[in-house]
Parts: sequence; structure tokens; C-alpha cells
Amino acid sequence: MNIYFEKATLSHKDLIFEWLEKSHIKEFWDNSSEHREDIKNFLESRKNFSKSFGSIFTYWIGSIEDEPYCLLMTSEVTPAPELPKEWNPYLSKTGKTFSIGFMIGEENFLGKGLASPTLRAFTRFIRYYVDPSVDTYIIDPADTNPRAKHVYEKAGFETVTEFMRESDFFKDIKHFLMIKRLHHKNYIIHSFVQINMNPIVEILNNVGWAPQYVEGQKRSIEKLILDEEGDVFVAKHDDHVLGFIQVQHHQWNRLSYIHGLVVSPDHRQQGIAATLLTHVEQVARDRGNRGVFVDTPGDNYGGRAFYKAQAYAEAYIMPDFYEEGLDGVSYLKLFKQENRKALPSAVIRPVTTADIISMVSLSDQKRRIYEKAQPQFWHRAEKANETQSQWFKELLSQEDHILLIAEANRQILGFIIGELKRAPEVYDPGGLTLMIDDFCVKDQELWATIGKKLLLDLQQQAKQRGAIQILIVCGHHDVSKRQFLKKENFILTAEWYVKEMGTLINRKI
Repeated sequence: MNIYFEKATLSHKDLIFEWLEKSHIKEFWDNSSEHREDIKNFLESRKNFSKSFGSIFTYWIGSIEDEPYCLLMTSEVTPAPELPKEWNPYLSKTGKTFSIGFMIGEENFLGKGLASPTLRAFTRFIRYYVDPSVDTYIIDPADTNPRAKHVYEKAGFETVTEFMRESDFFKDIKHFLMIKRLHHKNYIIHSFVQINMNPIVEILNNVGWAPQYVEGQKRSIEKLILDEEGDVFVAKHDDHVLGFIQVQHHQWNRLSYIHGLVVSPDHRQQGIAATLLTHVEQVARDRGNRGVFVDTPGDNYGGRAFYKAQAYAEAYIMPDFYEEGLDGVSYLKLFKQENRKALPSAVIRPVTTADIISMVSLSDQKRRIYEKAQPQFWHRAEKANETQSQWFKELLSQEDHILLIAEANRQILGFIIGELKRAPEVYDPGGLTLMIDDFCVKDQELWATIGKKLLLDLQQQAKQRGAIQILIVCGHHDVSKRQFLKKENFILTAEWYVKEMGTLINRKI
């Protein structure tokens, strides 16, 4: 089941207001004219200030595969006079606090146990793709909706107190204040570089690995970083290595084998191992592999429980695999094939002005991820979205630009912009170059389907206009996109190296 989220746009307006008319929504959702006006205002890019709601809410659409089914709303919660006094003690002291409102609009998705998985997926989405500083979520179901309270508990929320609403749609109705706290993720995933080797050895020694196993990990890393089928990644905070994972992607059986996954003892229980593992699983998917397997000592009960919690199944036991009397246990996770299926219904068409809001939203999502990888080089400008929106509008009238979009079931799944350029005068490739900088898909798993369709259509149009080669810009950390380009036979031609000059300005990200 592939659940993904996007900011609600004008293209969702009819669907949202259709949901608001349904009886199961009217029973518990604030259906006031003020709330409807705030939703409409948001969909129209907040052109007007919402007096009743303060224009503080962001609205999101949740979809399974290609079908929208739910609406969520978020706002940052900070101490304020109008805030219920019962909330203040539970606001985050280490990061941001977000409130969440949630409803399933499509009736055929009710009664299928989707509410809790959706909320769990949404909190992860906010954390990893929107704002990593959010570590506390608040939700406040009414006493008249006990089923919602049960759902939120299953999603990891805990009831901390009760309070009465003193105003708005739910005035004088008792509510439960429920919170969900997350460990603050202050690390990012990088590809291994040689300077990381000594910290990795130090981690292995601190964990208590025997010398022969430490040496085996070193040899394996040295081999995999030179192997086209190998990858090594580290989790870092500032310049400190917190953990690592190394993997070999076998072509013969299309399975990726984890050679080692270790986190520093001082940084465990922060989700680092799960993040490294999830990263490798995504890389494996992008390479076209069908699953991941790993072996661990039979007496590593913590590791075995970890892999089971990550949906790995015990495959087989290898007697005396590590040493005499110490068995190895193999765990396997096969990817569900429906997550990899193509989307034949997607239509590739020229961009129109109405598409620009969705394009900017996709770009903004990418910029936030890039900013985490290199906070100075890719630091977002204050009015980045407004500037890009105006730029896209100008490009629509440029003869040397081709703008295409992928759409399915009224959803924008990706876009690509190509510029036909002549090479600098010192070079003569034999014709025009198709330069592609803005190239986004809604979900990383769509590169092999939607990304490929967009690229092929653009390539065909550019070739008819005299282009003889393609140049695509891609961030070094953008593993999914890089693997896609490699599969499409693109070769690395140039690299950019960035170095800070002086002290990095302390910016809040």
C-alpha cells in the first residue's frame, strides 16, 4: 500500500467540497462557512487573510496509488493567549509542535483500517520531507467521537489531558488532548567517503566487535566503494559519523545484500538504523531489485527483533556460520510488486498556467530535501516559491523552452523543463544541447515510470528541433534520480565541488 501526500491545490477543490457534503464528515468535522472559506483561501494561494482562522492552516491531500481519499490540515502551535491553557505544558521544548486535523472523505475507503496507518505515514512525511524540526504532534478529538480517539491511540498518540472548547464550532464540548512525540532527527544520510573509515572502525570497536569482524567490515567497504553493484552510506550529524550501512546489489537474483549495519552505542533509539535501512531499500527499488536480505548472528536478539519490526521475515538458519557454535540467521524482505507497477493512465502534455501551482509545490518539496544535504549552497530564498512561479510563467512564452507535465486522475505526478542551448563557442558537439534542470516527480518510486515517460517525450520533441545531446543537472545526494539516469544510459560528465568560505551563517532550516 503506497500512501503519499501533497499540498492541496485548486485541482482538488471540487473533490474537497464534495467530501464536506457527506454525512459522515458533517458529523464530526468543522463544516462552518468560516472553515470552508479558509480552505478555499488556501487553495487560492492565500490571496486573502482568513479572519476567523488566521490563515495558519496548511491543507494536504492523501492518496493511495493514484486515488485521493483523505484531507489533513496542519498548523504550527506556539504559546498564544487564544490557545487552550491545557495545551501549553505539552508544547515541544526541543523543536516544533504541529496540530493535525484529519478526515477520510472517500466512503469506499472507510472501514478498511486506513486511519491509523495514514496518520503514521503523515507524521513521517512531515518529518522527512517538510520540516525535520517537528518533533511533537497534537490532535484533539471530541468526547462525542470515541472511535477517533481509538484510531489516534493506534497511530501512536497518547491522551495527556481533557479540556473544554470555549469558542468555535465545538464550543462547550469536551475534548481529549492527545500528543505524539518523535525523537528529533538531527542527522542526514551521506554516501561514504574515505575520511569516514576511521570513525566507522571506532564505532565497531565501541560496539565490541571482535578484531576479525572489524577487519572484515573494512575490507568489505573498500571493495564495495569500487564496485558498480556496491553502496556504502553513513548517517552524520555535523562532521560526526553516527552509523553506517553497506550493501551489494546482486543482478543475478535482483536482491540487495546488506554486509553491515551498525549505529554508535551513544546514538541508538533515535531511528538511525531504520533510516539507513529505509534508504538502502529505496536505492534497491530504484535499481530494479525485488528485495533486500541480511544475515545476523543467532545470539543478536536485538538485531533480530529490529529486522522483524522492519517487516523482514526469517528465511533460514545457517549452522556455525559465524564460528563454531554460533549460527547465522538470514532475514529477507521482498518488495510488493504493486509499488513498482507503471502508471499507463498518465498523460504527458504541455504545461499550462493552471499547472504552475502544483509544479512549484513539487519543486519546493525537492528544495527542502536538497537544503538538508547542503544547507548553504541550496538554502531556500525567502520568496523562493513566488519567484519560481513567476519564472515558470515567463518560460511558457519562451521559444527555446519545452515544458511538459505528467497527469493522471486529476493529479500532477511530475514535470520536466528543457532548454535548447548552443554550446559555448569553444565546443562543437554538432548541434543543440537539451539542458534539463527542473525535473521532478511526486514520489521517488515514479522515476522509472513517470520520470521515464516525461524524459522520452521531451527527448523526442527536442530531437525534432535539432538537439543532439541531453544534459541533466542532478544533486549528488539525490540517489533515486542518479540511479534512474544511470539506467537510462546517462554518464557522469562533470562535478561541482562546494566549500564554505568563512563561518556558515546560522540559519534556521
